[in-house]
Amino acid sequence: MNMRKKRLAQWGAAIMLVTVLFVLDKVITDQYFTERNPVTVYAPEDMKSAFKSALKSANLASENEIVITNNATEADVIIGYGKENDAEYTKIAFSPFVIGYNKKDTYFKQLWKAGILIPNEYDEGFFEIDFLKVVNEAIGSGQWKNLGVKDQGTITIFYPDKDTPYWHDFYNFMLLTINGGTYPETSTEMNKAVEVMEKFENSSFTESIKNFDEQIVRTSGFGSNILYVLPEKVLFDLALDNEQTTRVFFPLKTSYFNYFVKGNSDIGKKVVDNFKDDSYSSLRNNDYRNSSEYELNNSYSCVLDERDIFKAVEIPKSNFFTSNYFKETK
Repeated sequence: MNMRKKRLAQWGAAIMLVTVLFVLDKVITDQYFTERNPVTVYAPEDMKSAFKSALKSANLASENEIVITNNATEADVIIGYGKENDAEYTKIAFSPFVIGYNKKDTYFKQLWKAGILIPNEYDEGFFEIDFLKVVNEAIGSGQWKNLGVKDQGTITIFYPDKDTPYWHDFYNFMLLTINGGTYPETSTEMNKAVEVMEKFENSSFTESIKNFDEQIVRTSGFGSNILYVLPEKVLFDLALDNEQTTRVFFPLKTSYFNYFVKGNSDIGKKVVDNFKDDSYSSLRNNDYRNSSEYELNNSYSCVLDERDIFKAVEIPKSNFFTSNYFKETK
């Protein structure tokens, strides 16, 4: 009788083991060996995890996988820029324009004493840069000493080239800055701002950049006479990827570089429609701010003075690029 029970127990254990192995084999096969259909996404590589979460939320992950592509035309999901008036696109993330500068406290203190850096009204532990003063100097004699920083020679401002994704929003940020912190509301204000912007572009103290990673190598990091004007996310990546330390200055008023998304196929639309908390958290973890996860989640030793306290101005949909309004006399 005991022998029979022992034999039954052995058979039971064997059956259980086979069942477990079968289930494990199916899970492993499904996860690693079953060929999945690619859902192509035209987006920065570090957005992939956010779209993977959206794919999972749509219950499509078992048979499909997210693949980042460089082909925007045929992608199932497309990240676009400057699409504020395109109804097919939805804004999913943004990054404020900031100024990257040298890390040394010496230059920081000189700019502060000269009134170029001003304490934030909400938290005096943070300082913002009066970037308009820097712009006006850059289209003038371009001397650091005129801004209160001694022995640094001439100013150099690096900014996004027209062939980069940042140009559209950067140009609007500059019009906002030149107009004193409010976006031009009349044709007179717009014409004056555009005129100053043309001087900024043509100045010998400014330079448009297509490849910032290449430029940071050429300048051996963030030099004492150089200012980089970039979206916060891009500046963070520039510092991290090149192992260079930067100090971040927020302008007195800034605006956003915006990321828009659209589904370009049936499955792409399902993925976009299922962007939920996990997807937005993933964006935030990769330094993309968004309306669901506004505050950033990371702190880096090579990025000084990063923060969530700043003043941002929404650029109107009827702006320099999207409206004929300013071509008329008002």
